[in-house]
Amino acid sequence: MTTVTTIHSLIKELEPPSPKIAALDLCSTIQDEQIDGERSIFGNNHDEIRMVGRSAEKLLVSQAALRKMMTDLLSQKNFYGQLCEFAVYDWLQRNEAGFQVQIPLTGAEVLNRNGTDIDGLFEGRDVYFDIKGFGFEAYVREKFRAKLESMVNKGRITIDGARDNAVKDIEGAFRKLKDLTTELHQAGIAKIPELDWTLRTSTSSLTVEMNTVDPYWTAEENWYYPFKTARQFHRGAAFVLVFAFSPTFNGLMSVNFEGSTDVVLRSLARRAFLQTKGDATPISKLDPAADPTLSLDQAAQLLSGILFLNFANDKSWLFLNPRAARPLKKDFVPQIFDFMLPHGMAIDDFAHDNY
Repeated sequence: MTTVTTIHSLIKELEPPSPKIAALDLCSTIQDEQIDGERSIFGNNHDEIRMVGRSAEKLLVSQAALRKMMTDLLSQKNFYGQLCEFAVYDWLQRNEAGFQVQIPLTGAEVLNRNGTDIDGLFEGRDVYFDIKGFGFEAYVREKFRAKLESMVNKGRITIDGARDNAVKDIEGAFRKLKDLTTELHQAGIAKIPELDWTLRTSTSSLTVEMNTVDPYWTAEENWYYPFKTARQFHRGAAFVLVFAFSPTFNGLMSVNFEGSTDVVLRSLARRAFLQTKGDATPISKLDPAADPTLSLDQAAQLLSGILFLNFANDKSWLFLNPRAARPLKKDFVPQIFDFMLPHGMAIDDFAHDNY
């Protein structure tokens, strides 16, 4: 079995499952280069390769649009988000959901006053949706580790300590990479007190990390996450935000230890829907591209629901906003999927939490 190590070898893996992808002749327009990390893992995962091909074949998009999607998938910057987009489309297709993709909307329709494209619209339902890769704490931490390892270049970096930090706090740690690299070179150990992290260099092939995580604290620290792209919320129709993830890139979220994943996701959705009540903070404080005349409270009411999908096992959680200006009723959901809910879907409408 050949190991995929370059962009062109990855393209060659993607072409057989999809004549549409093969017709793009991507090797002629995308420069070859070595790949590692996420793209390498993906390139050697035959199930995910077939999933992308299956999704691409069924999508009703122009060749130009598919080319852009594939270019994003092959790029280091946009890979994860585009993989999640393909995964959600594939899941919707397999569950008989009727939908259109890549819907252009104006600034009068969405919170981005310059307008933007929305990933999808459920046909005949007037429910828009947009797809995001769920780059939660575990994902951003691994990004941080990979960057630090490339700078230190002394083998594996272990990270001991809390695993329930806010994403924005970990992003702040990237500004300390240079100093941390110096400490690790000199002493083999460094600390980030505000994250409760201890970093160590290790040349052993077997490493063990000691970590702590509190699912309720994780949700509390990251309550703002659904509003980071509030610019795409629809002003006048029901809108669902779709977060996708897999064990490869969010291991902690995918191992539902003692129901921890259920707790994190429900708590995060509940805070997004209910904690924002009466909050006059301009939504542009959380998403600079969103209409600054709207408050966080007003923006939260434009979020009809949040759908989480683990695309490795098709487990999904749909949380409906009891404060939504345009609510998506629980009884209405099966109609989106041709009157048959997807296997493994849990729905919570917070019917007894809206107080």
